[in-house]
Amino acid sequence: MPKWLLTYKHTPVAPSRSPDSSSSSPADVALFSALVLRGDFYSRLSDVTGLDRPTVKKRFLVDVLAKKGRYPSTVESAFRQAFPSVHRAIKRINQRDHGELIRTLQRLEASLVVETVAPRLLAQRCPIVTVHDCVYSRRDDVDSLVAAFTSVFRELGFSLALHVTGEEP
Repeated sequence: MPKWLLTYKHTPVAPSRSPDSSSSSPADVALFSALVLRGDFYSRLSDVTGLDRPTVKKRFLVDVLAKKGRYPSTVESAFRQAFPSVHRAIKRINQRDHGELIRTLQRLEASLVVETVAPRLLAQRCPIVTVHDCVYSRRDDVDSLVAAFTSVFRELGFSLALHVTGEEP
C-alpha cells in the first residue's frame, strides 16, 4: 500500500483580514503577527542575525520558545529586541517550566487535527494516522484530506498551503 503524507508545517497562512493598526496590541505584536502570517518570520530573523534559516528555526525553538537556563543566544537577543512584548509573554508563560508554551502549542495543534479535521475524514471513511505535524492517508483519500484541512482553516479565517508527498508502490 502506498504511503501518502500531508504536512502542514512550514506553510504560510494568511489571515482573511490583515492586522488592524487601530488594534490595542503593541506595534511589535502586530509586526510579529504579520510576519508569521505571511511566512516571513524566520527569514526576518535570519536577515537580522546573519544565520541561515534552518539554524534560526532550530535556535528559535531552543533559545526562545523553550529556553532552559541562562545562556547567550544571538537569535534570542534579536527576537527580544524586535519583539519585546512577545518575548515577555513567552517568558511569563514559561516561568515555571521551560516547556509549557511548547506543550500548549502541541495540544492546540493536536486538538485542531484530532477534534476538528479527523472527524470529518472519519465520516467519509478516510482513515488517517497522525505523527506530530504530518498526516498519513491512503492515496485515494488525499483529496478528501486536503479538502478537510482547507475547510477547517477557512472556517477559522485562514488560508492554507499544504505540502503533499507520496511513494508509489
